Formats: sequence, C-alpha cells, structure tokens
Amino acid sequence: MDEKGNLVPNADIPVQFTIGGSGGLAGTGNANPADMMSFTQPKRNTFRGKCLVVLRPSGSAGKISLEARAEGLGSAEIAVETK
Repeated sequence: MDEKGNLVPNADIPVQFTIGGSGGLAGTGNANPADMMSFTQPKRNTFRGKCLVVLRPSGSAGKISLEARAEGLGSAEIAVETK
C-alpha cells in the first residue's frame, strides 16, 4: 500500500524471511518468469505485490516460526505447528 492506503499491485519490494524452530526453508517464489534468483535463498522480491515462502518440517513435532520483514513495511510473524 502507498502512503494514502491505496493498494499498489505492481510493487517490487525485497522481503527477508527468518525461519526457526522445528523446520527450515524449502523455498521461496514470486511467479515472476524473469526472476532468476535462487529458490533456496531466504530473500525474495515481490512480483505484482506478492511473494511466497515454503517451509519444510524437520521431522520432529513442534513449531516452525516464520518472520517476514521488508523495508518500509511492518514485519509479520506466524508459528506453524508440526506433528
């Protein structure tokens, strides 16, 4: 969103992911066919305002924590429980 709260659908913003707990990073993506960045890096630029991260459980029950940070935006955290 811009400073007036309007959605910016073509935003291209780098997002840094931090993963902890009972898992790790399986990959990141953004659907941009021209993006040649490695899928295994914990950083991904948004494409049309979006990107994704895929988590991999370690095999033991517990929680995987995921934090996403981007300059100029608030950070977000989530915990995913694995069994």
